[in-house]
Amino acid sequence: MRTALIVLACFLSQSVQAQSFSALLDAVGSSDASQHADLVSDFLGST
Repeated sequence: MRTALIVLACFLSQSVQAQSFSALLDAVGSSDASQHADLVSDFLGST
């Protein structure tokens, strides 16, 4: 049971990070090039 919970926790943390990365890609795609570095910096600071 404990192993199943650990596996589930790992899976959930990966899916949350994937969603956050997807949001980053959307933000970068819809912003000016001058904002890209700030968006990436903010993303890396929040993970």
